Amino acid sequence: LGVVIKAALTASSAPVAASSRPGAGASVCHLGAAVVGGAAVMAVELLGARMLSPVYGGSLAVWAAMISVTMVSLSAGYGLGGWAADRWPRAGLLYAAIAAAGVLVAVCPHLGFVMEACYRALGLKAGALFSSAIVFLFPLGLMGTLSPFVIRLLATGRGVGVTAGGVYAISTLGSVAGTLVTGLWLIPAFGTDAGFRITAVVLVVMGALGLSLAARRSAA
Repeated sequence: LGVVIKAALTASSAPVAASSRPGAGASVCHLGAAVVGGAAVMAVELLGARMLSPVYGGSLAVWAAMISVTMVSLSAGYGLGGWAADRWPRAGLLYAAIAAAGVLVAVCPHLGFVMEACYRALGLKAGALFSSAIVFLFPLGLMGTLSPFVIRLLATGRGVGVTAGGVYAISTLGSVAGTLVTGLWLIPAFGTDAGFRITAVVLVVMGALGLSLAARRSAA
């Protein structure tokens, strides 16, 4: 993760001026990041519930735990992302966060032992909640930082409201697509572990693409 963040800071060392709108290619890439982030959040939420089910079953406690952890993670990510975007308004940092989230998502299927340990120590309800938080809080939190960052990079002057609404609309449509693709195709066709890996690859590829474009823009 440190390597990814270092690449981000060097790829986009110059802050984005508040009064200048990024080029068309950069804007499309930023909006693509919002779509991918929204889709990945729902993919991880559904895959997380599937990962919990062998230990905790398909009970209401599992879904309550997974949804609660997702909401808390996104809330923390929104706050952190807004603060970081104002402090370091660099496209490279946005894409570093996406790539780092992908790395963390790839680790998730290897943490099944956390589910079992929490169940033995805490029982069904508390175990489902705490194991969800331990495994998914950080990747989902990083994904929560994306939309505020995209808004900061795209917004100019009096268009902040329109930009914010558009980014959250696009991100939400990404979430709808992520829900349908994951639930109707990804899990049935590939299974839970492979679903995590495919989601991770999509995030890392998006992050690498954005870092490459940011590096080219800063070198121009």
